[in-house]
Amino acid sequence: MKQFVERITAIGYNTKNQKGSELYSWCKDKYSYVLLNESLDEQEMINDIRAKIKELNEKFPRLKQDIELFAQKGYGSNYINVCWLDKSMSVAFVICLQPVKAVMVGGCLTKEDEK
Repeated sequence: MKQFVERITAIGYNTKNQKGSELYSWCKDKYSYVLLNESLDEQEMINDIRAKIKELNEKFPRLKQDIELFAQKGYGSNYINVCWLDKSMSVAFVICLQPVKAVMVGGCLTKEDEK
C-alpha cells in the first residue's frame, strides 16, 4: 500500500540537543512530502533514519542519550515516533504517514484497493 509522508512535527522543545535537532532537520529535509510506494519503502526509510542516528552518535559522542524509532498504527494514519530513550520515553518528533486511497493518472482515478 502506498503512503504519503504528510508531516514531520517536533514536539515542543523535545529535540533537546544538537543531535536531536540535526536528526529532525535531516528527516524533515529528506522525507517531507515523499510518497512511499510499498511497505518496504517505509522499512527502508526507518533503516535510513537508524543509520543517520548511528552516524550522529559517532559525531556527538558526549551526548549519551539514545534515540529509537517506534512505528505505530493509528486510525486512518500511521505514525513513526522518534523517541529519546529516557525515563519517560519522551517523543522528539513524529513522522505522520497517510495511506494513499487513489491515484489520478491522465484524468482516470484508480483506487489503491482495486489494483
